[in-house]
Amino acid sequence: MKTINQAVEELERLVNAELPRYDIPYKQGKSIRIGKTIVRKSQRHGYIVIDVEDNATVTTAFSKHGAIAIAKAYNEGKSYKEYLHLDKTVEKHFNDSVFYTHNISRSNDPFRIDVLQDRLDISQDIIECTTDRLENFILTFQR
Repeated sequence: MKTINQAVEELERLVNAELPRYDIPYKQGKSIRIGKTIVRKSQRHGYIVIDVEDNATVTTAFSKHGAIAIAKAYNEGKSYKEYLHLDKTVEKHFNDSVFYTHNISRSNDPFRIDVLQDRLDISQDIIECTTDRLENFILTFQR
């Protein structure tokens, strides 16, 4: 009879042997691996998508969702421009949200605060919708 530790080790070996065959994102150390690509957080660029086989940087992305979607499209041999554009949309509206939040906290004019609050809500809704589109692509499994 196996102990729980032996069973866990056997399951871990099985998962590590089978997981790379599929383009399922999984975390390994400080990076996220998807097939032949790695997504790493960068100090300057947000996230970097790296092709392990070519040892080359594919592109950079602002959000983790965008970087993972780009890596998945790259692994499938598809164009990742659509996902790069969605990532840029997230970046733009994130920066707009920071701007609106700052101005709301500094303003005394109730009309201006209402306008800025409406714009903030719109930007946050766009971020949420765009992130959902990226997640749908990431979680869609194709053979």
